[in-house]
Amino acid sequence: MTENYINNNYNLIIEKACIIENRGAAFSIDKDFLINENKKYIENCTKYNLPVKLIDDKYLINVDLGNILFKLK
Repeated sequence: MTENYINNNYNLIIEKACIIENRGAAFSIDKDFLINENKKYIENCTKYNLPVKLIDDKYLINVDLGNILFKLK
């Protein structure tokens, strides 16, 4: 994510934070902390020549889940 995306979508990021992993009902994270951690993530990817796909605006995801089964509530 770009800093711009985090700033413009912070509430949505927090709202969706527990979709993949249950972080508890009271989960919250400071916006500045999130921006700084994201910068570190990008720097490390660059340092180790790992691909980085930055999200700056709305995006679509097309994921092939293969034989993975999910239990939906």
